[in-house]
Amino acid sequence: MKKLIPFPYTAAALLLAACSNPWVSPSPTVNVDEIVRATLTGIAAEWTPTHTQEPLNEPPTETPAQFPPTTEPTQTPTASPTPDPIEEDPATVLGNPDFYDAFDNSNNWAKYNNECFANEIENGLFYMTAKGKNGITCWTSNSSKIQDLYIQTQLQNPGACQPDDNFGIIFRSPDNQRGYLFGLSCDGRMGLSNWNGERANTIVPWSTNPAINVGPNAVNRIGIVAYGGEFLLYANGKLVAQSVNPDHLGVGKIGYYVYASSEGAFTVKFDDLAYWLLSDRFYAPKTD
Repeated sequence: MKKLIPFPYTAAALLLAACSNPWVSPSPTVNVDEIVRATLTGIAAEWTPTHTQEPLNEPPTETPAQFPPTTEPTQTPTASPTPDPIEEDPATVLGNPDFYDAFDNSNNWAKYNNECFANEIENGLFYMTAKGKNGITCWTSNSSKIQDLYIQTQLQNPGACQPDDNFGIIFRSPDNQRGYLFGLSCDGRMGLSNWNGERANTIVPWSTNPAINVGPNAVNRIGIVAYGGEFLLYANGKLVAQSVNPDHLGVGKIGYYVYASSEGAFTVKFDDLAYWLLSDRFYAPKTD
């Protein structure tokens, strides 16, 4: 498996685990101090969630806003035209990442094994197993706190899972109750939602795209540009969707999530987690 060029990262990471699921009642109270103590002692934090996630085959609760805006830019003699977002693979455009984890060790992560999920790092892969807690989304994150970025990872589909099971990246997670969930479903759809502590609001509805590899054990590289409230979604280096959402504009943690749509367990294999910090709304392609 080809690796990206590593970016040095030696800071010890504090990882938190969370379980959430939309639609029923306010989020359960989580004692963060207990979670932190559990993390430091290597014991998984556990609690009983009280929500259920929106089925993927229901209509989205929100219509994604069009991106970029349809209004014409004001023309002035000195203004340069605003470039369109490039459709090239960001990993080839942006150069070396600001953070890269090949999972050759577990320095950036802690190990969890609770009633919702388990994770471990072995043989250069991050294994995350959903234990079949029907309708529950669980995630785990490291200590990175990032705002505007392009983040990507490679993942391998489970050998067997239900169509609505889904898995992927959580980012801009300011606490254990909120964050953006970006991932793939077991039947090959891609979607983006905003978990606000009580429910998951759809930003990009779950949909198929020819760029997504489908089937048991299929391998995909998924990535997302997040700048302010604007999002560009990529599958295997291809731009497949774009939208806006202004709910979480500050810094937040990054990590992985799994969602089980039934009582069946499944395991996802993640690899090559990387992010690039973005300082501009649009980034230019290489010129050399």
